[in-house]
Amino acid sequence: MIDKNDGSFMSLLLTLKENVMFNTNVAEVMIVKSIDSKYIYCSDINNDKNIYPCYKLKDLTVNENDCVLVLFTNTDFRLNLEKLKLGQELQNGNERCEHKKDYAIIIGILHSNETNTENEGEE
Repeated sequence: MIDKNDGSFMSLLLTLKENVMFNTNVAEVMIVKSIDSKYIYCSDINNDKNIYPCYKLKDLTVNENDCVLVLFTNTDFRLNLEKLKLGQELQNGNERCEHKKDYAIIIGILHSNETNTENEGEE
């Protein structure tokens, strides 16, 4: 095992990797807080103070208080998605890989309070 405090180049790289991984949002289990005509607002299941605007997959029905799995995309897709819906020309945009929580898409439901199904999603 490498000692991160030994001052070597390897320990610097390991610390950098740890920081990058900590700040890279990939997916999160969230709770649906509210729904309006444009967004579904969700909070982290472990921290209800942070609310994020989310999109959802086309045929997915989501209700308030549902527990959902949210994916964070590499780039900001939101403007081009709206343009696509309106039949407008898409813009070439920022190619930076950011994984911001604002680039959120609900990809599934882990538990729905509407169904009250025990052990839903477990195999």
